[in-house]
Amino acid sequence: MEEVEALLARQGGIARERDVVRAGLSRRRLRRAVRDGRLRRLTPHLVTNVAHPGPHEQLRAAAVGLDATVSHQDAALLWGLELVRTPERRHVTVPRCRSRRTHEGTQVHRADLGPDERVHRDGVWMTTPVRTLVDLCRVLSLAEAVVVLDSALRLGVVSVDVLAAAVRDVPPGPGRRRVVRAFQHIDPHSGSVLESLCRVLLVLAGLGPFETQLVVEDAQGVRIGRVDFAWPGERLVVETDGFAFHTDRRAFREDRRRGNRLQLAGWLVLRFTWEDVVDHPDEVVNAVRQALGR
Repeated sequence: MEEVEALLARQGGIARERDVVRAGLSRRRLRRAVRDGRLRRLTPHLVTNVAHPGPHEQLRAAAVGLDATVSHQDAALLWGLELVRTPERRHVTVPRCRSRRTHEGTQVHRADLGPDERVHRDGVWMTTPVRTLVDLCRVLSLAEAVVVLDSALRLGVVSVDVLAAAVRDVPPGPGRRRVVRAFQHIDPHSGSVLESLCRVLLVLAGLGPFETQLVVEDAQGVRIGRVDFAWPGERLVVETDGFAFHTDRRAFREDRRRGNRLQLAGWLVLRFTWEDVVDHPDEVVNAVRQALGR
């Protein structure tokens, strides 16, 4: 049983039944262990020694069951990166020559990963941050790809130089243009997912150039504050307010004071919420365009 326990420990508590048998536990003893509660079945071919389901159990089961590498959106989440939306299906990658086996609720991608494109963590293989970002640029919309790239830069998971080198190394073929285009829209100073979404929206609408994270001062040179987007020549500021933008009443009050000071200093301030940018992008574009033409 020691070899079985070692196997489960290496794989985060999940193993294929055939691997457990190879480790020395007969099928009869395996059935008894399941019946006694020492092991728990996840699927007809997978077992675990973890008594209660964990947050990533299904993802781990898919990775171990398919002998696959966690990739794409799920790898991004494991690296702590931010996405526009949580994936409905699990995402793993297997070699191109692998059989067409599937796992319920799992999107199986096929690619031959190099030894420097994946790492072993917490019992499963997962794509490296750089490989994860390149994969996502190939499959996500431009705005969603820029969101995860900005997130990786903001959190220090990768640097601009490392990301630029990775983009240069992407071989010609399907998806390369999408990777290059997403990289061209990054902003290491982006403060949030909503800012990234709004910035891409404004750029694609032809409302640039504009400055991001500009520090605005009043006529006496006293700092008013940093703003998300600014058109200094037109004295226009655009601010984005996410779900948790104001953590308390004091933050809310200070933000309103800053807005008043911007207005008194001659700036027109437009504010947009998550719902505005995501659900009503045309209204955002029209409002900014109208403000720039005033």
